[in-house]
Parts: sequence; structure tokens; C-alpha cells
Amino acid sequence: MLNSGFAKFVDQGGKKAKFDSPEFIGMLKLAKSMYDDKMILTGNADSENVVFDPRANVLMYADLYTLPKIFFGGKGAFYDLPSENETKGTAFTAAMPLAMSSKSANKKEAWEFMKFLLSDEMQSAIELGGFAVNKNGAKAQEESLRQIGTGTGEKKGKGMKMMIQGKEAAMEPATDQDIAMIEKILNNVKVYAESDPKITSIVAEETAPFFQGRKSAEEVAKAIQNKASTYLQE
Repeated sequence: MLNSGFAKFVDQGGKKAKFDSPEFIGMLKLAKSMYDDKMILTGNADSENVVFDPRANVLMYADLYTLPKIFFGGKGAFYDLPSENETKGTAFTAAMPLAMSSKSANKKEAWEFMKFLLSDEMQSAIELGGFAVNKNGAKAQEESLRQIGTGTGEKKGKGMKMMIQGKEAAMEPATDQDIAMIEKILNNVKVYAESDPKITSIVAEETAPFFQGRKSAEEVAKAIQNKASTYLQE
């Protein structure tokens, strides 16, 4: 929730923090209420009696297809967490951001490599992992989900089996409706979830007393504001 609206609370260029704002205090209270009201799965909660299950990260196309079928009796769906981002889109992170240095002595070769990574061939390859940023590659990745459960090579016709909450379940090929659902989710991905490891650490450390019921949201927001401001000014 913090990282998807990071710029709302941290102005790194201006070296200013805004953690004592009503928006951040409201976010703290909302986060705690979701646990207090048992909307989010905790260690001893029944996964079928909560609203949100945040245990699994969405890392690839197959996750978008299989996770809703694994959780909540096969009736799961994806929802965005509340956020302060202005674009009102789904936030994402990148595991391997790439850039070309302006000081590189091999700009031409670097650009050729970047073009290769962005080509239909590479973006369509399942081995690439993650999500394609090439439209043709994305289409090919989505279409590959239609082969789930069909079996290939020596396993042709044997199908795909998964263990779901201790029970074996067969995974069927994706349908037109499944593909449309995935495209709708991906078309809403609009916000890069910025972060700063130091500030994330400060927030995690200082909010603990609030989530444990030992301090108010206003108290921890003030503590975060002081520490984050000192860090940004260093």
C-alpha cells in the first residue's frame, strides 16, 4: 500500500517526507482494521473465511490463471489494495530493470541486445519469466495458457494435476473468458511501485507498536516522519 503511492509520502528530489499527513495516518488505520476485522489471512486464520489472501505473489501469466482456481474454492479473484496513487491503476515492481549507460563504449551493441530482449521471439518465450512488455509477446504468452492441462510430448493427454489444500485437482486449459479476465487485469497495470529500502525499514520498524496496539497511528506517523526526514536530509 505504501509503495504503490510512494511519491505521495516521499519527495526524494526535494528531500522531504510526508508521513505525518492525514493520508498516511488513514492508511495505517485501514491496514490495521483489515487484520482486526479478519479480512486478511493471518497465521491461525481459516483461509476460506477471510476476504483477502496475500500469501502468493503474481509473477507470471500462469499465476494469473491458476491462483484464483487454487484459493477460495476455485472462486478467487484479483483486487488492488487501497492506494494513494493518482492514476488509480494496479501497481507493479520489476525484478530486473535494465538501462543503457550514456558513458558506455558499446552503445550500439547494448542497443542491439535491448532490441533482442524486446523482440517477439524473446517476449513470447515462457522461459523469459515475468510479463511481456511487447504486445505480440503478451498475446503469445496468454495463448499458451490454453495448453495447460493438455500435456505435451510424452505426457500428452495426461493432463496437469495440482495439490490444492491437500486435495488433488485437475487444471483445465484456459478459456476465452479466462484470457479476457487476464487481459483486463494487465491493462490496468499502470503504476510502478517505487521504494527505498531504508525508508521501508523505518516504516516497518516504527509501525510495529501500532499494529501491536501499544501506540497510536499519530504517534508512529510522527516517529516515521522524523526518521525519514533525517535520512532524506543526509
